Amino acid sequence: MAELTTLLDQLIEITPPTDDPTGRTTFEQLDTWRLIGNVADHQIATHAEKLDDLHVAQKAGSTTKRLLIEMGFAPAVSTRATRIAENYSSLSKVEACAADGRLSADVVDAIVRGITTIEKRSPTQLSDDDHAIGPYPPTTAAPCDSTTSPPDTDARAAGFRYGSSQAPRLLNQQGYPTSAGTASDP
Repeated sequence: MAELTTLLDQLIEITPPTDDPTGRTTFEQLDTWRLIGNVADHQIATHAEKLDDLHVAQKAGSTTKRLLIEMGFAPAVSTRATRIAENYSSLSKVEACAADGRLSADVVDAIVRGITTIEKRSPTQLSDDDHAIGPYPPTTAAPCDSTTSPPDTDARAAGFRYGSSQAPRLLNQQGYPTSAGTASDP
């Protein structure tokens, strides 16, 4: 715990560079902050998962979501963290991508919500392989990374569920979400 407190103190002291006329150093520093934020969000979810496993909130007559809110997390953040925590164990690839900061909590949450929707509507239960790597070709899933917005990730999940030819309002011919709601090429 002392290591985290020391790290927090060091992070607090960092400020934007003052001698950066081109903005390159500031941009690179901001990108590193993005990764740090994503890693922090991942750690919040994994720690919430651990609290759930230990039944800490249940022993106090509460829920993990309420416990996080009482700790000072915003209700939306608490909801997202607990939703992710409940599903991490079945989504090892997503968890691995989030662990190194490459996926934001918003994107991970969109994937979790998409998989949950698929599971609820699927006549058969998804296998461990479906959760681990998915039955989708890499080119179909590749656009869902840290630059994909949560609504676009949701649209892609709907396209996976129905197949891109059956969800023309959501995906174009290449399988990418469309912003205009049509199936035209980008």
